[in-house]
Amino acid sequence: ETGAKKSKRIILFMHGTSTYLPNKISFFKRTCSELKSDLITFAYRGFSQSDGARACTRGIAKDIKAISKFFSETVESESENYQVETILWGKSFGCSPAIIAKLAKPDLHQILILESPFTSV
Repeated sequence: ETGAKKSKRIILFMHGTSTYLPNKISFFKRTCSELKSDLITFAYRGFSQSDGARACTRGIAKDIKAISKFFSETVESESENYQVETILWGKSFGCSPAIIAKLAKPDLHQILILESPFTSV
């Protein structure tokens, strides 16, 4: 018996520089509930609850590459059982990494949300 796959939405959230991830848990829970989605996020090195490594462009680029690989593998795995809709959501500083991730894998990220982006530093 074959039928249409159930839908599933997965969000990759890239935070701003002043974000302390434990303080965002209520927001993440509410977002997941309202959008009926799963959410993946991470701390860039040197930010939030990272391992204390110093923030630098090269390190953040490695972080973006690593989380993008994990997200891609998660979506691929979930696609075996679900029709997956993906959302890439950048907030403030996280808008730049979100754009980089979208450009690197345009077919993976179906929806791009840029919340409070900036045009210069």
